[in-house]
Amino acid sequence: MRVSVPGCHATGFILAIQPLVAEGVILKDDAMTCYSLTGYSGGGKRKSDLFTTLCALLLMKCFNVFFSF
Repeated sequence: MRVSVPGCHATGFILAIQPLVAEGVILKDDAMTCYSLTGYSGGGKRKSDLFTTLCALLLMKCFNVFFSF
């Protein structure tokens, strides 16, 4: 089975598993599922700004960018 004009999520998944299929770690006949989420929509500019700020704060926490005072 082939995927026609896959989006970025499908392409990312295919590219991620292709080496595993090539090496026989995953069989070509194996059933695969990929659960993927992305972004936000319909919230307008205010929601977008809030989301961007929250994402920035989360990344800062993940990479320990906060400073001690």
